[in-house]
Amino acid sequence: MVIDRMYLSDFNVSESNPNGEFIKIDELNDMIAYGVLKLDETKLKEYHFDTRFTYNKEIYTRQQAMNLFDNLVRR
Repeated sequence: MVIDRMYLSDFNVSESNPNGEFIKIDELNDMIAYGVLKLDETKLKEYHFDTRFTYNKEIYTRQQAMNLFDNLVRR
């Protein structure tokens, strides 16, 4: 079964306060190592591009802008 949403109750360590809901990065990494969560590097890069980068759509195509972004943040 594939689920499309997670809840605070899915985590062992979480906090909810007026600023939001928080979980530990260490627990996420443990869940990835355990195989509960899977990360797609391409999708993660696209998410970062779409949520962090603004570009002039009259000058660059999305792919050109993504290539520029990738050159800026290459790991």
